[in-house]
Amino acid sequence: MNKKILLFCICLSAGVSAAAFADRIVDPLRLPKSIQNYVQQCFPNDAVTLAESDWGVYEVYLESGAKIEFTLSRKWEEITSVSGIPATALPAGVADAVEQRYPGASVIQIERHWRGYEAKLNNGMEVYFSRDGRLIGHKYDD
Repeated sequence: MNKKILLFCICLSAGVSAAAFADRIVDPLRLPKSIQNYVQQCFPNDAVTLAESDWGVYEVYLESGAKIEFTLSRKWEEITSVSGIPATALPAGVADAVEQRYPGASVIQIERHWRGYEAKLNNGMEVYFSRDGRLIGHKYDD
């Protein structure tokens, strides 16, 4: 009997722990204003189809298939879009450098790091930028 009670308690605590760490669905109208404003400014013709929150970190999915991840401080951390990320969503230096150095290419993923930005282009190139948007390196993605 004691073994059954112990097993029940272990299963119950595992289930509660799993539920506590699950992503929570958020009504797009209840997203923080700064996130709503960013999406409206940078993706004006794209509706939010799903928003999730996990301990204050948000993932926002758009009708076009784009995905934007926001940090606790409500700044985007990563943007992914197979159809290309609009220049309005990119830091100015990054958008300009990609347009000048890689004509016809579009950014399909960008990550913000403490040291700068890492962007993947639709031509297979990975491009690295400083925090101020200056191109500092590139390589072909393998």
